[in-house]
Amino acid sequence: MPSIEKTINALKERLTDGKLLIQYEDGLVEEVTCTFNSPALNKDILRLSELTTKKLPQEYLDLLNYSNGFRLFDGKYGGGYHFYSVDEIFDDYNLVTPPDYWIPIGAYCGDIFYLDTSAKKNMYLIFQDPTELFTRATYRFNISLSDWLEKLIIAQGSHFWRWRDLLVDDG
Repeated sequence: MPSIEKTINALKERLTDGKLLIQYEDGLVEEVTCTFNSPALNKDILRLSELTTKKLPQEYLDLLNYSNGFRLFDGKYGGGYHFYSVDEIFDDYNLVTPPDYWIPIGAYCGDIFYLDTSAKKNMYLIFQDPTELFTRATYRFNISLSDWLEKLIIAQGSHFWRWRDLLVDDG
């Protein structure tokens, strides 16, 4: 399993003044920005831990200890991934009504990323389309947060989890 710090540091090494030239699908080439906040304070992490009776995944706590929120692949016209700071989690938590054990940790174009604190190991990361009204997770990932983040960075922000839709079962 890759470490979150190693993955983000590798991305930072490729940035020039916080910017990166990437290629999306259909040949679109765009300069995007990636920005990182200072680490979260221990008191903020403790406050977040009190949101749920379940234990937060250690690698998510590691992420907050590395950067209290960050943005990846912000383009000239928007898009990009916004991973919330602890304060932003509390702001978003009060705006939406997911199940009590789902904690919002980020967003992409209106869709929200949640931690499902009731989930089994490595099945806690959810990508949710809010129009589905929390009846089920839009995507529930069966990989760790550090693996997911590494794949997102390698895919330059593309929805790598949808690539499986391109596969055909010849069986």
